[in-house]
Amino acid sequence: MRAVCLEPLSVYHFSGELRKPAVKIAARDIYSACAFYAKKMGLASNHVVKPRCEVPFDPLLHGSVEIAESDEEALSEYPEEAFLPRYKGDRTKYGDADPIEYPLLSLFGRASISPEWVIDRRSGKVRPAGEFESFPKYFLNLKEKPSVDEVIKHGGRYNADGGLDVAARTLNDEFPWLHLEDGEDLRNRLLDEIDRYERNHS
Repeated sequence: MRAVCLEPLSVYHFSGELRKPAVKIAARDIYSACAFYAKKMGLASNHVVKPRCEVPFDPLLHGSVEIAESDEEALSEYPEEAFLPRYKGDRTKYGDADPIEYPLLSLFGRASISPEWVIDRRSGKVRPAGEFESFPKYFLNLKEKPSVDEVIKHGGRYNADGGLDVAARTLNDEFPWLHLEDGEDLRNRLLDEIDRYERNHS
C-alpha cells in the first residue's frame, strides 16, 4: 500500500458487477476516487460512475484498500457538472436511508423529481403525467407547475425529460449496478423501497 497522504482520507465504495464485491478506493475527495476508479475499470473518457457511499478511512479496517493519488490529467477529462448532485431536495424524511438497503430511495429527496406535465382532458387544467398520479407528492417538485399556455406551446407535454423512462436511463448511466429496465421498473422499485422504509421506521 502506498504512503498515506497527510490530508484525511475517505473510502469510497463503488458497486461491483453482478455477484462481484464492491470496489473500495481511499482518496482525499470524490473526484480523485472517481478518476481512479474509471482508470482502474477501463471506462471511456467522461464516463462518471459515482460511489454508493463514503466512509472515513480506518487503517485497521482498510489495510488493503487501494489509495488513489491525485491525477489532474485524468480529472481534466471530466466536466465540472458531472460531479454536481443531480437529485436535490430536502432530505429530512428519508435522509437516513441506507444506500445499500435502499439504493433508489437514498438518491431522491423532497421535491427532487420534476415531473412531466400534461393537460387534463376533463378539467382542462395542468396536472402531472399519468405515471406520477399515484406517486408520493413528497418527491414531486410541484412548484414548477407550468401554465396551460406553456404546455400547449410545448405540444401538450411540458418537461419531456421529466418522464421516468428518461430518469431510468440517466440513473443507469450514473449507477449501472441498479440495472433498471425502464421507467415502470424504476417506479415500482422506488415505491417498494418507500414501503419497506415506512414499515421498518414506523
